[in-house]
Amino acid sequence: MSKMLDLEPDLLVTVGDLSYADGWAERWDIFGMMMEPLMSSRYHLAVVGNHEIIQNNGVDFIHRYPMPFRQSGAPGPYMFAYESGLLYLIGLPGSYAPTAKGSLQWSFAEEKLMEVDRERTPWVVVVFHTPWYNSNNAHFGEGMKHQWDMEELFYQHGVDLVFNGHVHSYERSFPVYNHSRNECGTTHIVVGDGGNYEGTAIYEGHPPGWRTPQPSWSAFREASYGPGLLTVFNSTHAEWRWHRVACVFENKAHRAVNWTKFTYEGARQSLGRTRPMSAFYWDGVSGPAGGPECATEGDNAEQAYEASDVVMLVRDPQRCPNKSFRQPGTMATAASTGAPVWFTEAPVWSTAAAASVVAAVGMALVLVQSRRCNGALQQQPLLSG
Repeated sequence: MSKMLDLEPDLLVTVGDLSYADGWAERWDIFGMMMEPLMSSRYHLAVVGNHEIIQNNGVDFIHRYPMPFRQSGAPGPYMFAYESGLLYLIGLPGSYAPTAKGSLQWSFAEEKLMEVDRERTPWVVVVFHTPWYNSNNAHFGEGMKHQWDMEELFYQHGVDLVFNGHVHSYERSFPVYNHSRNECGTTHIVVGDGGNYEGTAIYEGHPPGWRTPQPSWSAFREASYGPGLLTVFNSTHAEWRWHRVACVFENKAHRAVNWTKFTYEGARQSLGRTRPMSAFYWDGVSGPAGGPECATEGDNAEQAYEASDVVMLVRDPQRCPNKSFRQPGTMATAASTGAPVWFTEAPVWSTAAAASVVAAVGMALVLVQSRRCNGALQQQPLLSG
């Protein structure tokens, strides 16, 4: 919490599975008290995950954390659209509601994407829980139907970024469309690594761990815990930073304890989950840059020992008509549909005279900042952990 506050975000975005309360009201209370220093001073946007929907049909979520769905003209409480600085952000239920063309979710997404004024909000971000681009065996392919139904819609409207959770690890894609790197495609970022008692995704899946080899569309992946910060400088440049805060280790002394199903621990056991804080642990020291070199135990990712992932995201409307400035209600078609020779991400960092700040965070955790800049951007090498 203190590390997120140090980043001074203005907008928090959580990507589902907020509290792991699973219908137990007192767990929501504990989560609320824990998050109060951050949420009491920042506007908060969130989408539902399986832990909100499956246990009690999202009732706790919609009453404790109501989203701006009415002013968005959404057909239900799990969808919204919101402008924040240079960002136009759309929240969707994703795989937890029908996604086919003509469904309420598909129609809402199309309507809001058609409304985007790229002169006012050039960066378009979509948030939903279950990822399309995930190279971990945990939850692999679960978002496939949603992707079949809506990826072309996102591509036609030039969606810049998609944030997801669900997989308890971090992964960033190159700009991608239809599983191929594409300069006019979308950067997908899975930030399901906010920290939870189930451990990282390296302990899930059949077999557990990352799929090998790493797909060509996958730029960075790691099974550990940490927040991310998106800083939007202007209409063409934004910086994404992910910082590891904890390597995770398996508790070799862990022994299963049988609990009655009328307790929180017993209810979780009945779903095949481990008891909180017993099977996995983090020591509070290993993880951040400058601390002891570490990797989450068993992490088979190529970037397992990296303490951060920092990249400059570049929008080029001239090369990508689907991301061009246009009047609301119109749509452009991308010029590039194959794998290009030029990509829109480069490991460079820029500074300029900054005016206003916009930021966002997720229970994965995503922190997003936007800064307007005056003058040209100066590129310098980025240092990563």
